[in-house]
Amino acid sequence: MNNFDEYKHYAENFLNSFFGVKTTKNFRCINPSHKDDKPSMSYDKHAHRAHCFGCNASYDLFDLVELYYGIKDKGEQFKRVQEIYGKGTTPPTKTKTIQKSDENVCKDKRAEIQKYIEKSIQNVGKTNFFKSRGITDESVIRFGLGYDIDRKAIVIPYNKTYTYYQTRCIEEKKFFKPKSEDAGAEPLYNLDALRLKDKTPIFIVESPLCAISIMQCGGVAISTCGTSGINKVVTAVKKKTPNGALILCLDNDEPGKRASLELEDKLKSLKIKYLIYNIASECKDPNELLQKDANRLKGNIEKAIIEAKKLTFSEFDSFTARELQEMDLPPIKWIVKDILPQGLAIIAAPSKAGKSWMMFQLCLAVTQNQTFLEKETIHCGCWYLALEDSKPRMKERMLKMNGQKLLPNNLHITLKAPTLDKGLLEVIEIKIAMHPDIKLIIIDTLQKVRGKVDRDAGVYGNDYREMGLLKDFADKKGICILLVHHLRKMRDEDVFNQISGSTGIMGACDTIFTISKKKRQDEDAVLSMTGRDIAEDDIAIMYDKNLHKWVKVCNAEEKEEKQRKREYQENDVIRTIKAIINENPYGWKGGATDIMKKANDLLGITLSETPKSIGKIIQNYELQLYYDDIEHKYNKNRRLHEFYKKPEKTFNNTYFD
Repeated sequence: MNNFDEYKHYAENFLNSFFGVKTTKNFRCINPSHKDDKPSMSYDKHAHRAHCFGCNASYDLFDLVELYYGIKDKGEQFKRVQEIYGKGTTPPTKTKTIQKSDENVCKDKRAEIQKYIEKSIQNVGKTNFFKSRGITDESVIRFGLGYDIDRKAIVIPYNKTYTYYQTRCIEEKKFFKPKSEDAGAEPLYNLDALRLKDKTPIFIVESPLCAISIMQCGGVAISTCGTSGINKVVTAVKKKTPNGALILCLDNDEPGKRASLELEDKLKSLKIKYLIYNIASECKDPNELLQKDANRLKGNIEKAIIEAKKLTFSEFDSFTARELQEMDLPPIKWIVKDILPQGLAIIAAPSKAGKSWMMFQLCLAVTQNQTFLEKETIHCGCWYLALEDSKPRMKERMLKMNGQKLLPNNLHITLKAPTLDKGLLEVIEIKIAMHPDIKLIIIDTLQKVRGKVDRDAGVYGNDYREMGLLKDFADKKGICILLVHHLRKMRDEDVFNQISGSTGIMGACDTIFTISKKKRQDEDAVLSMTGRDIAEDDIAIMYDKNLHKWVKVCNAEEKEEKQRKREYQENDVIRTIKAIINENPYGWKGGATDIMKKANDLLGITLSETPKSIGKIIQNYELQLYYDDIEHKYNKNRRLHEFYKKPEKTFNNTYFD
């Protein structure tokens, strides 16, 4: 019969050795699911119990064993206590306290453990077990794997100092480990991985062989040495929060899945970065997949690492080209399709060139979901910092451009703003927090928000620093900041060289526009653009005084194409043929005089063309008719025209679209 009372006085020793708490004063609750983060427990030396003031729970030695090892069966708890404390008589003195670290372990016993491991390493060539499990010779040497000839068992050291090991029989599922009084409590396999200084993700698996399999494929892994070891993981991360995220990939069986969910709950309460990822695919564990398909395991590990890095990634971290290749990145977010993406943009033009009119036109377009210079816009909120305007001038411009039409509530206007060194970005951050639909911020003009000059930095340094602040802010918030600036009067073959200031302004911006005119009074202008995400281009534009808006002007080729389209669509012969086909969708046959008669019958018009000229018109537009799904055949002997409606479109659009 188990005498539990004989061991209960070891509770204080267990708290000291395994939980690392000082029982001479109050301490934090040892239950990892406890939400109270303040000291909330005390130890009763007479009753040999720890008591929690927060939840009123109390723990004796066997409760502590259950909490630490996850062992719920009372008989198994008793066996574990006997493994640690022997047959049990009186509690050991403080000088003999068994610690989790190996500092107080008997040096003679430690030497025996090291000697045993070293001997097994010498005999590792006498077994092919590791090779059969997919473990390479390099990994055998790297992890100090060995073989016990007498037991016909493999030997796996838990660390590089050879202070603990696991001996596993090959022919039967039987394990041998050092006695607790010789080596201390069983640690996690490769526990040192939690002390990595970088953000390398750490895989959590059950068996050391699975951990070795992962590390052979390029990962870093810790083994719990069974599902009961998940509490050791919790205790370890409570003492030292890992820099990298944890990847939970316990065995794909019911105990493994239950343990994974239990560990997830505990890590969540501790706010540890983690994810659950099945790197073993359809196999039971990673080592089984290593034997079946090593390349697939390696691929799964790489994908899991990429996902885990997302949990701890900062803008200062590096990434490999392969990781970038695997990243699922969002597409470019446009304010104006193909012209103005999110980020930092600048538009520069000579004084009084109509920049502010264009900016307010852009504000109206995005807030009312209209086109801008014939380009689609994203429907979003806009904040226009019109820092050189007054309310009367803004209202006059608004009435001219929009008339009496009710303006939207998502267009915000400001006439005053602080400079960059006086809190401009803080003001913008508050504004977009209050109005998250704002995706476009126009600052008219840049000079109004520039901060104090740092004389030691120079012109370029000041320009690039201020532009860099704005760009970083725009990128972080996922918005577009468009700055209005000036061009120098000095002419240059490259219009972008005329932007006022140093090259630091253009260099820091994502997108750059300029408006240039031959003469200030000209209505025609050229909008030049270049940038990281747009094609370099020049667009002919004109300020329409009747509309009070900038409009896109067609070039000669576009004008000719539009003219041809208009002539084709407005030609009375073509209109008649289309009307005939609408009336006779299965086909029609007739001469030129018949077409003239149909024009009068169907459209009520009289064709001025002769029968001969009608034939020439049909011949000239035969290709266009084909792209409008009308086939034409001409019987020269009988002078008959045949028209058929094609059953299916060959092209999605008409010839001119």
